[in-house]
Amino acid sequence: MNLLLKKAVRLGFDPVKAIRMVTVNVARYFGLNDLGGIAPGNMADLVVVEDLKDFHCHKVWAGGLLVAQEERPTKTLERIEYPRSQDAPSRLKA
Repeated sequence: MNLLLKKAVRLGFDPVKAIRMVTVNVARYFGLNDLGGIAPGNMADLVVVEDLKDFHCHKVWAGGLLVAQEERPTKTLERIEYPRSQDAPSRLKA
């Protein structure tokens, strides 16, 4: 999302409107009415950025926990192994 925000601002979008487009508007579109905004009763993940041009992430909270600081995870994440599907549809058909 940072790349999209940087590009939108570089192209002349208002930074606050660009942030709204990738947070609240997306949550509302998908019917996630308790996500995307900061308000009582809503779940909000938070990102602290240096400025509204480069969007360098200083701290990131998800689910109420600090999960990243200075663009690095705050703890080692366990690897999740996903099974390979034997019956996945092929995109290339003759």
